[in-house]
Amino acid sequence: MPLFGARRQISSLDPFGNILSKSGPLADANSYRFSSQEYHQPSGLSLYLYRAYDPNLQRWINRDPVEDLGGINLYDFVANGPINEVDLEGLVEIEFSSGFPDFAKHNVLSAFGLWKRTLRGSLLDLQNPHKVVKIADIRERTRDRSTGCSVERGIIWLDTADPFFIDPESKRDMRNHGELPDVSARNLRNIGAAITLGHELGHALTKENDENEGGRNVQLNENPIREFYSVPVRTSYAGTPVPLPR
Repeated sequence: MPLFGARRQISSLDPFGNILSKSGPLADANSYRFSSQEYHQPSGLSLYLYRAYDPNLQRWINRDPVEDLGGINLYDFVANGPINEVDLEGLVEIEFSSGFPDFAKHNVLSAFGLWKRTLRGSLLDLQNPHKVVKIADIRERTRDRSTGCSVERGIIWLDTADPFFIDPESKRDMRNHGELPDVSARNLRNIGAAITLGHELGHALTKENDENEGGRNVQLNENPIREFYSVPVRTSYAGTPVPLPR
C-alpha cells in the first residue's frame, strides 16, 4: 500500500507532451504537467514564461521573442528534439550530449533555472544570439579532463559527479585560493552549481576570458550571481586578484 494512500494521479506523455493516458481521481486537477509548465485545460496548451506551446502541433503558437536571432523558424520547439533538448522558458534551448547521464540533467536544469532568476542571467538569456546551449560531461572529453567551457566548440563541459560540477583538480585549486562559493548548507548546493554554470555560460555567451583578462568573466558573469544569492564574491581567479564590483 502506498505510504500516503492511493495514488491520486498517473499520467503518460509522449516526447512532445501529448497525453497518452491518465488515471486517478485528480488526473485533471493537476495544472502542471509537461516540462513542469502550467497546462491550460480548455486549449491544451503548455504555458511557458514567454510563449505558449501546442503539443498537438509540436510547435510554439507565437513567434520567437528574439525573432530570427534564434533561427529562421520562429515557431519550432527545441529543433524537433525534445528528448535531448530543453527549452525552459520559450527562449534558450539546452542540448545535452548523447552521453550525458540522466541523473545529472535535473541538477543542470535546476541550476539553469536559478541562473535565469538573476539579473545577469536573465539579461544574457535575452541577449544570447545562438539560443542553443550545449552541455556535456567531462568524461566524454578525450583531449583532457578539465572542467569549464570550450568556447571554440560552443560546449560547456561539466563534472556531473560533483555537486558544483567542478572537477577534483580545479576544485582543489579553488579551495587552496579560497575561491569556492561558501554554500555549505545542503539547501544552497544548487546555488553553488548555478554559480559554476553561470561562470561557464559567461564564457560561452559573452566570450569573456579570465586567464588573459584579469578575471573579467568572474567580475562580469560570476560575481553578480553570487551577490544575487548573498554568497561572498570571488576576489581572485587562480590566485590572481579580480576587480570587485563597482
